[in-house]
Amino acid sequence: MRYIIIKGLINLLLIIFPILTGTMLYFQKPTLSYLFLGLAGVSGAVKIFFPSHKIPLIRQQVRGNLEAVYSLLKFRKSDDVRMTLYVPGRIRRDMLKQAIPYIPSGRYGSCKRGINIAKGVVGCCYRTNESVFHQLKPRANFKRHTVMRWGFTEREVEKLQQDRKSYLAVPVRNTQGNVKAVICLDSFGRNVFNPGVGTVLLTVCEALAKLV
Repeated sequence: MRYIIIKGLINLLLIIFPILTGTMLYFQKPTLSYLFLGLAGVSGAVKIFFPSHKIPLIRQQVRGNLEAVYSLLKFRKSDDVRMTLYVPGRIRRDMLKQAIPYIPSGRYGSCKRGINIAKGVVGCCYRTNESVFHQLKPRANFKRHTVMRWGFTEREVEKLQQDRKSYLAVPVRNTQGNVKAVICLDSFGRNVFNPGVGTVLLTVCEALAKLV
């Protein structure tokens, strides 16, 4: 946490100093050198606060890989299985952001601000660095169960898709064994995610770790 704060302060200094200095000097004496100094600060701000031009391409590659895996697993249409990928937030590391839209629908989920790592199957997978499988019991109350078992507030649960019955979250690890991302699947059907599904996803994770 201390490292993140120090890094943030350094980034701010690298942005603010050239912008302010270049602007003040330019108005005192309009020269190209002072103008470029100010533009250097603006360029730094864009690189820090906006994603790199490479990120959309990487996301496209990740999505393409997961779409291929989804097709390979041949889920039944009636099970309405969704697949997506969560990554740690760029600013808040305690939040996991949905990196790609759900496969196959192409839509993002309701948790636009992300999921706290203390909550849900995704958060549990990220914290424990282990695959997590969960299935609601028949006749279980989705809202009550999700609040008590997974730590969501009632307001947060209201935004979730209420018909989900099975969940599977698989960690994407780097070469040091640390979690870089989490693949998450959920479904309307029960008994959908057998051990074979987990094995296939773990194999895919090795390739995805180089992209995310």
